[in-house]
Amino acid sequence: MNKQSHLTKIISITIALIVLLAGLSIGVTANAATMKYNIDYSKTATLTLYKYEMSDVSKATHGGTGEKNDEQYIPSDAKRLAGVTFTVRKVAELSTYFKPDGVSLPTASAAKSMSPIGNPISKKTDANGVAVFSDLPIGIYYVEETAGPSQITKKIEPFVLSLPLTNAAGTEWLYDVYSYPKNQTSYSDIKILKKDLSTGKALANAEFRLEESADGSTYKTKVATVKSGSNGMIEIASLESSRFYRLVETKAPSAEYILVRDITTPFYIDAEGQMFTGWTSISNKKPVGGTAVPNNTLELNNEKPTIHKFVLSGTKGTEGVDTTKKIGDTVNWKIKTSIPSLKEDLEIMKVYKIVDTMTKGLSYKTASLMLDDKKALVANTDYTVSQSGLIVTFDIKPASLIGYKEVEVYFDTILNSEAAIATDIPNTSELEYSNTATSTYKIKSEEPTVHTGEYKFKKKDAKGNPIKGVKFAVYSNEESAKNGTNEIMTAESNADGIVSFKGLAYGKFAKTAAQKAADGVDNGSTDYWINEIKTGNGYNLLKDPVKITVNKTSGDDTKTFPVINTDTPKLTPTGGAAYGLMIAGAGVGVLGFAIFWLVRKHKKNKDNAN
Repeated sequence: MNKQSHLTKIISITIALIVLLAGLSIGVTANAATMKYNIDYSKTATLTLYKYEMSDVSKATHGGTGEKNDEQYIPSDAKRLAGVTFTVRKVAELSTYFKPDGVSLPTASAAKSMSPIGNPISKKTDANGVAVFSDLPIGIYYVEETAGPSQITKKIEPFVLSLPLTNAAGTEWLYDVYSYPKNQTSYSDIKILKKDLSTGKALANAEFRLEESADGSTYKTKVATVKSGSNGMIEIASLESSRFYRLVETKAPSAEYILVRDITTPFYIDAEGQMFTGWTSISNKKPVGGTAVPNNTLELNNEKPTIHKFVLSGTKGTEGVDTTKKIGDTVNWKIKTSIPSLKEDLEIMKVYKIVDTMTKGLSYKTASLMLDDKKALVANTDYTVSQSGLIVTFDIKPASLIGYKEVEVYFDTILNSEAAIATDIPNTSELEYSNTATSTYKIKSEEPTVHTGEYKFKKKDAKGNPIKGVKFAVYSNEESAKNGTNEIMTAESNADGIVSFKGLAYGKFAKTAAQKAADGVDNGSTDYWINEIKTGNGYNLLKDPVKITVNKTSGDDTKTFPVINTDTPKLTPTGGAAYGLMIAGAGVGVLGFAIFWLVRKHKKNKDNAN
């Protein structure tokens, strides 16, 4: 071999080594003999990252080649993930790691601590989950996922690659490199059940705004409006984990429910998708303490005050739906209203007013107000009372109600002479309260009733003529009637002989609707006894009291009294002036006959003597 030939071989080997070094890249050692092109250091490279999220990244089994067609191997359940920040920094030149026997890139842990060449570049994946790093100088790069949504349970491991990169066949350099990193993510599905606080009934049409926060202090709207369905349920799917949320109630299910302020309910979804509420503090953007919500179903209650009205059997007596009274009696009523349980509502509430509307036939007498039947509310301090005609209003200060559950109003009326006969006389109440910061709502109570009756008859003589001015008294029992004691009321016959006992109680006090149906205004009855205490001139008083029955129809028709008054000559006297006069008349007759007989006998004896 001559010197010229030896030199030619050395040059050939040197060129081959240079080509070999230039053809090496991550994971692939290119053979200089098969490479179509050498590295063009005048070019720049582009790295395009397509970010995906999966609930189980173990399903992603295809290794990346850096080529665009790797996308065909993405699992069908993977979804593009926006908002993930990647940081790319050049850490070395290619020549540092391209060796004659292949490529030996630095490990990710080693590259992490290497000083960057030039400035690091950060990009966030867009709405399609894409981040593009263009115009990157040729070199060795360290790629790191630096930030992302809270549902990411684990970031991808940092990796190192060379730009350009050889294709899978090792036949050419790729200056446009594609990567498809995948994150294991966790989402949580939650439910909100909207219910009535007192009844437990599911409530439809409650509306909320859902807000989210990374640190539990600054919130932004995530969903503008969520609404409860007919079953009271709101279902929200795919909430990011390791994140704070809160529900802001913007509309109550209906107007009777209180919404005097925005009711805000915060909750937290941890990394495993469990919902928590009631934490005591926040540290390192995580709640401290708190209670896990079973089945991730949060129950939220709406509240509305209630009002109930009763008629009582006596002063603070048994609660009922109906009673019976005579004219002039006191009728006792009771109003019960519930108090909102949230102190904050009462502090902001402007109106809490109980309005009683009486029926004609009732007159307001007096009232007392209690809290939980323990504490008396003080007039002109805790409340004011006013009356306008048949309407009596109790305007209560909401602040006076804090700490209590119920208001009781003991309301007394008089049954007056204008009361309707044999007709239910209702007494209703209404509660007016703040349902929002700017408006009020009114709810009505039940309508308990009182009723009264009448007994009417016509006083006649033996010829059927009406007798005016005959006075009767009515008694609750026969013994009183016979003795003339404890009379209930009196009445006199008018020019037509009609006697009316108006405003007599009949039937019974009723606790329930069934009892009212049996013994109330329609079907109830009560027996009384009447006695004649003054009769017309020339007539006799009744000898014995007469039993009467008061019911719904006993005052409808003019009835003929069962005993007709007769004049003195036709009846054996039963007492009174007529009886005295008859005795006096009989005495005079007997005395006259005796004188006549004695005179006659004396004359006869005298004649015989002669």
